[in-house]
Amino acid sequence: MILLFPHLSSFKRKKILIITHAGADVDAIAAAGALFFVLRKKNRVKVLVPEHISKPAKAFAARARVSYRLNGWRNFNAFDCLFLVDFNSLKMAGNAAPAIKCFKGRIYLIDHHTRTRERISGQVAAFVNPDAVASCELVFELLKRSRIKMEKRVAICIAAGIITDIFCSLEYFRSCAFIHSKPTSLNISWTDEHNGSASKLRSFNSIVSAVCFIALCADLRR
Repeated sequence: MILLFPHLSSFKRKKILIITHAGADVDAIAAAGALFFVLRKKNRVKVLVPEHISKPAKAFAARARVSYRLNGWRNFNAFDCLFLVDFNSLKMAGNAAPAIKCFKGRIYLIDHHTRTRERISGQVAAFVNPDAVASCELVFELLKRSRIKMEKRVAICIAAGIITDIFCSLEYFRSCAFIHSKPTSLNISWTDEHNGSASKLRSFNSIVSAVCFIALCADLRR
């Protein structure tokens, strides 16, 4: 059953577990962190990183004070709901996959990767947009929809996720097939080395968004 994604402000007095993909990168832990800081005001929230976490993500989590648990909780049914962040396939959940598959409650999925045909659970509300540069961009969209005021640490998390995924995408530029510009926009296309299909990186709008986030974070530090 596919459910509509609710406003984040509607979650109250819930036990929530936020799960990143195994080997969480900065976008994954930053998106989880942003959700953690927002949801914990009215709920009991935990963050789980299956198997291991990348060094940049670990460093960011420590600096931003994003509290997470590495592995643990073989059974998730003590929680009311799960938030799956930055993945939409159980293969990416690592050793947390069996517990996710057996979970009886509702699952909320936030991801910017291409949607897979794999069915994770019977009760899933998915917010998936492959055109988004990062999962943090989608978390920001959910905050806007819920009309939640973004505090300093949440802004920093979202900025970090967007910026790091932009630079990861820029690594593909070495295999660019062509670059062309228009009067009102910049389009950059490249050939995907994995499947040979042409893709478009929405770099201009994403970079502008990232710069706005940086300005916002700088303003909040004053």
